[in-house]
Amino acid sequence: MGTGVVSVLLAIQPYTAEWLRLLSTIVFVLNIVLFIAIFVASCLRYILYPEIWWMMLRHPVQSLFLGTCPMGLSTIINMVVLVCVPAWGEWAKTLAVSLWIVDVVLSVLCSMLLPIFM
Repeated sequence: MGTGVVSVLLAIQPYTAEWLRLLSTIVFVLNIVLFIAIFVASCLRYILYPEIWWMMLRHPVQSLFLGTCPMGLSTIINMVVLVCVPAWGEWAKTLAVSLWIVDVVLSVLCSMLLPIFM
């Protein structure tokens, strides 16, 4: 989430320096790489050790980690809108809307189901 916010802040600076745009894009790519790596590691954790899934859901602190997934995805969506849509056009806009729908569903599931499981 932190790298995503940094890339968004660099992208929306009122100064139009080329190096700011380039740095923002580099941090955006780093954000995507980190998000995918951590997401895959988390999925592997629950696939390889399925018994800890229910323990994690009932834990008052660890279960809140699930909310970081839609939050991190929202920073990626913001950068897709700011950087990819102007550069790549209509299909990037469709990608942004699709990712936004997935993000909304994940956010609603986290906010509605986590209190029930806890």
